[in-house]
Amino acid sequence: MKGIGLKKRSIFLMVMLIGAISAYIIRHMDIMTNLQVALTQKEKNYLKAIIPIRMVVDPDWALFGKLDEKGKFTGIAADYSEIIENRLGIQFEIIPTKNWCEWLAYSKEGKVTAVHFLNKTEEREEWLDFTETLFVDDNVIIGHYNTPYIDEVSLMENKRVVLPKGTSIEERMRRYYQNINITLTETEAEAFEMVSKGEADFTIRSMTVAAYNIRKEGWFDLKVIGRIPEYTNYLRIGILKDEVMLKSILDKAILSITEQERVDILNHHVPLRVENMKKVLQRKKHFRMPIMSYQ
Repeated sequence: MKGIGLKKRSIFLMVMLIGAISAYIIRHMDIMTNLQVALTQKEKNYLKAIIPIRMVVDPDWALFGKLDEKGKFTGIAADYSEIIENRLGIQFEIIPTKNWCEWLAYSKEGKVTAVHFLNKTEEREEWLDFTETLFVDDNVIIGHYNTPYIDEVSLMENKRVVLPKGTSIEERMRRYYQNINITLTETEAEAFEMVSKGEADFTIRSMTVAAYNIRKEGWFDLKVIGRIPEYTNYLRIGILKDEVMLKSILDKAILSITEQERVDILNHHVPLRVENMKKVLQRKKHFRMPIMSYQ
């Protein structure tokens, strides 16, 4: 009986300890989220003059950021935006767009000040400056389940590659791999569907988004057949070149985001266990999506 009493007491103390640790973590996260970034008076005056900051996000990358039925901005990019807003005391206004091409056109035409979750490319640098990196994500080659593993992009020459129009991957592929036949689509879903139906051999997309969409839409005849390390996504905020001060201010907030906050944001939206991609690829076997598996 005495042993049972000690056991119950130990369990009670353990529960209390876990509760205290959880409360501390929640309180710490709340403090970090509401941490204010130090700004000069000039920077504060500048922000007052331009807020709300008009911004667009890619409507085809719902996992990264979208406007829901009630007009609320949700997704990974939205969580980063919330931290930046809180730390700078600003507000982003998300402008709805129909597709990738329209939201990119909005930034070119100066209809918005910023573009969220965007790769930096030579072409885009003609009218945009880019903040520090918010999110890093591999690009992977997606093919039909019976397609062998590809360890070099050059092996895709004379094959049919389908890509959403206007993406950074399209820009790079056209510049460096001119012997690859590229078909363009309006949406991400159309690209996956063409590969699924055998109308194209491959598509190259974000690993996080590909894993999410393939499971969500049920394209289980598709798999990851390779990775392009040199085409890793370094997603940032693109800022109109005229707004030099805005870039430097946003960089202050982005650099204040901790590694733990970044992990928490990803885990909140993608409950995945990520296996070491390098070890997976070293097996030299073709594989389906289990490089990332839902917990």
